[in-house]
Amino acid sequence: MDKIALTRLEVQRQCTSPEEMMDILLLPKHPQANLWRQVDRLLAAWRAADELGFGCEKVDFTLTFADGQTYTGTYELLSDQVRYPAPPSLAAHVGEYLTFYAGRRRPAHLSEKDCRRLTDSIRRRSPELAQTCAHWLDHYAIPYEIPADERLESSPCASRCA
Repeated sequence: MDKIALTRLEVQRQCTSPEEMMDILLLPKHPQANLWRQVDRLLAAWRAADELGFGCEKVDFTLTFADGQTYTGTYELLSDQVRYPAPPSLAAHVGEYLTFYAGRRRPAHLSEKDCRRLTDSIRRRSPELAQTCAHWLDHYAIPYEIPADERLESSPCASRCA
């Protein structure tokens, strides 16, 4: 089954003053355009500016897919740099969130016990979250591959999340 393609990507920097706010809309120039790479280059430039003290550490984003569905979130430029010294990746940010809450990935810094405790707590508060995240992963083109050491196919944590 082909996954539904990303057709529009909007980002907005959250800054300390309204004059510094910046909205950017990315649209493909042609059907094969890679919006994910375009936004990653933009995030890298913004991260470099923020390291110089410009104070715009957060970026709100909206992903719009070919069927009209939208996914929104916030990307934290500088806090993500602590976890990911590599260039920013919006696809990895979205993919990591979805795979964790869908019960398909255990972040390397969490033990099995901590993963179980956390996912049990999340499921009690929001039982539909795992299904919603799995739906996004199964139907929408989000270019993210779970690292082998974080996959949960046979983990006890995975059975509790699925």
